[in-house]
Amino acid sequence: MNVAGRVNAAGWSRLLSMVGVVMAAAMMTACASTRPEKNTLTVVRDRSESAAKRIKAVEQIREEQSAGARMGAIAPRDVYKEIAWTVMEPAKLRAAVVDSLLNDRDEKVVADAKEMAKLMLPKEAAREVVVAICKNAGTKGWTDFIPAIVRSYSRSLPGFSEEERVERKALVDLNPGKSLEQTVFDVFMNPPKVPPTEGIDWTMRYRADAWDVLARIDPDGTTRSGFLDAVQAVKGDVVLDGLRAAKADLRAVPITGEELTWLASLRSPQKKDNAAWWQRAAQAVAKVPASVTELRLRHIEAVRWAASNKPELLVMSRDTLVEAVGKRLAGRTMYQRSVKEVRAPGTVTKSELFEKRVSELSWGDLLSIEVIDEAIHQPQVVSALFAQSEADRADTSTEYGGLLAWKQSAAKDAAAEHAVVMVYMPRSAQRVSDTQFIASDDMIVASDLALAHYHFHVQKERNAEYAGPSAGDLQYAARFGRSCLVFTSVSDGVMAVDYYQSGDVVIDLGGYLRAK
Repeated sequence: MNVAGRVNAAGWSRLLSMVGVVMAAAMMTACASTRPEKNTLTVVRDRSESAAKRIKAVEQIREEQSAGARMGAIAPRDVYKEIAWTVMEPAKLRAAVVDSLLNDRDEKVVADAKEMAKLMLPKEAAREVVVAICKNAGTKGWTDFIPAIVRSYSRSLPGFSEEERVERKALVDLNPGKSLEQTVFDVFMNPPKVPPTEGIDWTMRYRADAWDVLARIDPDGTTRSGFLDAVQAVKGDVVLDGLRAAKADLRAVPITGEELTWLASLRSPQKKDNAAWWQRAAQAVAKVPASVTELRLRHIEAVRWAASNKPELLVMSRDTLVEAVGKRLAGRTMYQRSVKEVRAPGTVTKSELFEKRVSELSWGDLLSIEVIDEAIHQPQVVSALFAQSEADRADTSTEYGGLLAWKQSAAKDAAAEHAVVMVYMPRSAQRVSDTQFIASDDMIVASDLALAHYHFHVQKERNAEYAGPSAGDLQYAARFGRSCLVFTSVSDGVMAVDYYQSGDVVIDLGGYLRAK
């Protein structure tokens, strides 16, 4: 081939190459044009997209709706509601869609969203969602949200101060000029009328949650006591009647919601044993020195037992009771819990020695410790506890626990009362791990007249570093308002016993030997 031919051949080659590039580009453009672009709502629904991009799409739709743009066949509210109820969706996205629904231009959409938000709020775990709902309710004056906000506020939130709780701010905003305590007490007095579902008494649930909020903002019950004195009697209100009876007969006002539920059960007309107990307990409390004004429900069974079995205890001053308990515990080997565990910032590990914590114990606490220690050292209780502990160690699915109580003989002779420990097995769904005890509903229902709740730390024979309650155990004592015990295996045939109660008070009762 001559030079000109070679040049022409090269030129064609370059031309064909360029044509190929152009055709390829055209084909790519054609393909791209046939691939449908995601619309904004599709981006919101697409879980493969980042949360930030999906939130931006929500904001874009909101702007388009404000400008009067027509939406597609699928309404944003349907997509938004699905996302709002799906707890696995990103919290910030869920908050964004809830906020959008509560600010929709369509009043019907807003009305529907409000009902959804009121249902979500009491159990909502994502703080972003809680903030979105409470902020809208507070700034818009939606007073119908107050009961739901109170229920949300009833849940403890480690790491947040009371002033940081958005529920608190919303309640204040919704009731200017009224104290927070009065606002919450009003919910207690006038809970929403919700029919029971699946055995849940919703009226009692609202009242108990309101009482839990008051437990935090009125920890000693003084404000509530004043409210109860001022409010007029309401015919047929068994809870209110029970509170007044507890104050008059037992000198005790329940502090937490669970204590309120306990009181309602004690006063149940269907429970004849409770009525008889109440009468004996009221007679016993009447013998307690008038100077004792800080009784709690957890103290009353100890007071009742002492009146029938050791009446000398009831006339003792606090100082005399301190001496009696100190003498009882003298010479025992003590075991301080030493395991490292995650606690709230600022939490300080305190001594469990009686002499170091005695200033935190009331007259009723001291009496309870005296009576509880008497009960757990009865031979039949010692034998039963060690048998239960062995069964617990063999079962690695959960911790065992139950109730310590005084029982009368068949002859109904008060002097013949004997202590018993009744184990309650956690149900299958409550068997979380070998290091956690969850009290079953059966146990709680059966505990009206119990002296104390107890559980074991016996995963291994030498478990002394776990002697004493965990942070979760202390939360349990605070929530239920009960006197509690934990039995920990520390060596062959020896368990350590720790008493604990609300206020994170723990008293080491010492090593507890196997009955011979």
